Amino acid sequence: AIAILFIAHFFAGVYGLAFIGSLVALLVSLEGKNLLFSNQERFNKVFFLLVNFVVFICVGFGSIIQSFIQSNLQNSIQIQGQQWQTYVFAFACVLIFALAMIQNQRFADLDGLFSFQTKALFGLFYLGVLPGLVVQILFLKDGLQWFIAMLMIVFFGDTAAYLVGTLVGKKKLMPRVSPKKSIEGSIGGLGGSMIAAIMLSWLFLPEVDLTFLVLLSVSMGLFAQMGDLFESMLKRVANVKDSGGVMPGHGGLLDRIDGVLFAAPILHLGLSILKIQT
Repeated sequence: AIAILFIAHFFAGVYGLAFIGSLVALLVSLEGKNLLFSNQERFNKVFFLLVNFVVFICVGFGSIIQSFIQSNLQNSIQIQGQQWQTYVFAFACVLIFALAMIQNQRFADLDGLFSFQTKALFGLFYLGVLPGLVVQILFLKDGLQWFIAMLMIVFFGDTAAYLVGTLVGKKKLMPRVSPKKSIEGSIGGLGGSMIAAIMLSWLFLPEVDLTFLVLLSVSMGLFAQMGDLFESMLKRVANVKDSGGVMPGHGGLLDRIDGVLFAAPILHLGLSILKIQT
């Protein structure tokens, strides 16, 4: 994965990384669609994927779209801030709801109809908005450094949690959700995120206050663990072992980036405190 990201950046810069991110988002959407809508008709699944990818593009590439529109349609359309992305998400939700209502006779009962609408709303956020926020980081000021920082914080935490949990883990963290995860492993994961923060301060982000960076990294590490547990819960509810087969032995591609999805909003919050703008 590191090699693919390096090659993409070498040939196309942040746009190459954004392309890889878009490809990953599409594959993750396919996996998530199977978890959420295993019993739905093909039309509903395909329509959800199309709407979801539009939401992802608007969130992830919002600044690019905004700059293009303002530079080419300056006299006819004015876009202020990112409020328009909220409207796109709201319209996507209404569109999904309306489609389901039109097809209400295709559902066994009203509970089935409402269940589809609820899962679709959740899916647009989990599989559209959150991956979009991940890609959006690339287009911030010093976006490449912060993108690398996000991956290091999450993956250092993942690795440390696995090692500590395997070696000394005894007390179960959430056995109903993920039987193998331990409290000791969770603490070790936070330690791994702290180590990543110290390395980042030295390598990429020397201008950022170390205390703030450590606090941000621990917060991101904590929510990344919640993201990992959340995805485990989804698989248990769907009664599947792996979310997909793209990465055999890893539980699926969604299983590899679930922590990144939950960490991205925390990073955006931290960057807003630092007043880092697009």
